[in-house]
Amino acid sequence: MRAQGFPFVVIDPRTTLPPDIASFSAAHLIAARGVTQHLVAPGHRRIGAIGGPQDWPTSQARVAGHAAAPVEVGVPHCPELPRSIDPNADWGYDTAHEPLDLPQRPTAPVAFHDRAAVGALRAAYERGCAYRGTRRSPASTTPIPAGPPFRG
Repeated sequence: MRAQGFPFVVIDPRTTLPPDIASFSAAHLIAARGVTQHLVAPGHRRIGAIGGPQDWPTSQARVAGHAAAPVEVGVPHCPELPRSIDPNADWGYDTAHEPLDLPQRPTAPVAFHDRAAVGALRAAYERGCAYRGTRRSPASTTPIPAGPPFRG
């Protein structure tokens, strides 16, 4: 499009663009920080996070916002909990196993992509964790049976 002189703007680019291409992104860092602050406020200290591929600028911003929120209120960030994946339900499921199998599992999860969240919720359910999804989207309509209350 650029070679043909067609004007365009890229919204939420998945890779870093050349400086002469206009782009706009949502407030990924601020939003991720807000989500994690919401979980820190009632006392969660071990918050697992599943983000997108590490080379996506949106994923980098989300992970940075997630990591900043606990530190802002004096809670150490748990670097062993965040994971980066291609966002799909199967990888969300597979990736959630590691932190859920730690001796001190996360007390709350965050998945920055709906499909990854569906897989992570399924893995948590299989372990008796009752994490709840709160966002409604086509990907999050996959039924996740209610489990017993999570007791860490």
